[in-house]
Amino acid sequence: MSYRPTISVYVNGQIADIGYYRNWSDKDLFYEAIAIASVFHDCGTVEEYRSRAFHTQKVVYAVSPETFENTQENLKFFESCSENPIIVDLTLQNIYVNYGCITEKELAIFHTFGDPYTYEEFVRLVEFKENREAGYYAEKKNREEYLKRRYDNVLRAKKIDHHMDYDRLLSYYRIPFGQLDLMKIKDLFSHFVSLQSRCSAMTCDLLQAG
Repeated sequence: MSYRPTISVYVNGQIADIGYYRNWSDKDLFYEAIAIASVFHDCGTVEEYRSRAFHTQKVVYAVSPETFENTQENLKFFESCSENPIIVDLTLQNIYVNYGCITEKELAIFHTFGDPYTYEEFVRLVEFKENREAGYYAEKKNREEYLKRRYDNVLRAKKIDHHMDYDRLLSYYRIPFGQLDLMKIKDLFSHFVSLQSRCSAMTCDLLQAG
């Protein structure tokens, strides 16, 4: 079976764009999301994002054998089918995983890496995510044991390095733009082929153009 992750870009609570990254590794998804943030972090509206990304407001996406226009309804439906819906939120200036964008108040539910969860905070996060993923999580017979096992796994993540479990990082933590030197990151992506190899062709073109 194939792995079907997506990366959505949100501005002011609206979905501006979505990319489908079939069978990409979680590490490469992490790099792609950060590269997108480095290019578009200063966009204030959906229209501004689309003008810079596509030079038009109407876009048609092709996911063989189907095509669909970039309406809010279509983009959100596509996101609802994702197995790992990564969001680059240009308004809240954060990267996180969720079905749909979160509010500024809900942002506090997602900790940043290095700010460990208490067990109660972790359960709150899981329940918040499950409420957004209707039908995706199966009911667990031994739920308490299941949650504690997941919590223990999350606590094992100590630092971001080459051995990092990027799925764990993206699934349980948010990445604030403020913790990233986005201008330096953009410059690094623009000049190093090894980093460009981790990004989509479209994102690489935008990095070079910017």
